Amino acid sequence: MVLIDGTELDLRNSCVDNFYCKGKGRVRLDGSSARSCLKLNVAYYLFKQSFIYVEVSDAVGSERDRVYKEYLQDCLIIADRGYIDEELEQMLIKAGIQFLIKGKANTNGTITDAYADDGSRLKHYIGKKLKDIPHKMNVDVTIRTSKGNTLRIIRRYNPKWEEQR
Repeated sequence: MVLIDGTELDLRNSCVDNFYCKGKGRVRLDGSSARSCLKLNVAYYLFKQSFIYVEVSDAVGSERDRVYKEYLQDCLIIADRGYIDEELEQMLIKAGIQFLIKGKANTNGTITDAYADDGSRLKHYIGKKLKDIPHKMNVDVTIRTSKGNTLRIIRRYNPKWEEQR
């Protein structure tokens, strides 16, 4: 298992001139304006508890561009929803790399296969959209995206999410 993520590192004002990157990070929690920062991109091997790679990039750069398949053979990648990208997912699939990426609530596509928690096939949802399945239902579906790619989505409902709203 490999965990992949990126994090922004604020630079002290006295250090800004030492770096080519002049990207700005996020507005700070206290409401003050964003400072110049860099991004640290990390792939971490969970079982060996060691880094596969660590890279410093522009703060405004894409984390998805910092996923290197040549370092990730025979593994399962776990990443947050910032890594959702059909091009990246297809590259990983073609390289034989498994991945779990936390989905976005608005993920959609045409259902090509669907199963309930008990393993029963939900034939009446085939050809419909993911949004057509009741929100509180746990499902394991295969969808075809608008770009023609096939993805497996496992959607779980947690009643505690409703309490947090």
